[in-house]
Amino acid sequence: MSIETNKSITRRFVNAVNQQNLAELDATLAPELAEEWKNGMLPWLYSTFAEHHLEITEMLAEDDRVTVWGDTSGLHTGEVEGIPSTGRHWNNKGVVLLRLQAGKITEVRMLFDNLNLIRQFGITIIPDTKVVEA
Repeated sequence: MSIETNKSITRRFVNAVNQQNLAELDATLAPELAEEWKNGMLPWLYSTFAEHHLEITEMLAEDDRVTVWGDTSGLHTGEVEGIPSTGRHWNNKGVVLLRLQAGKITEVRMLFDNLNLIRQFGITIIPDTKVVEA
């Protein structure tokens, strides 16, 4: 597939997640990944972060890989990392790395600023001060 086709499929995937469009997830993701997103990731995402939205701010592609930089936002409505729902609106930045094969996304990796997110929930993390000798 061409780089432009891979970028187009990636945009469709992001829109499918934003709209919770299961048919479009089937159209853009490899079958096993589509099932994982439809039955695991998407229900978790929207129960934990209602009103979730990812806005693509930049996209780069080469060969079978696409990288998306994006801004996310939503409402904290479910437990995440042991933090119960705060009901707070939040916004964050992150990167999504995708690999495509034969017109389908076969791999999705995400990296977001979790410390920024937790701070917006009003949580302060205090590191353990215990010193361990090697």
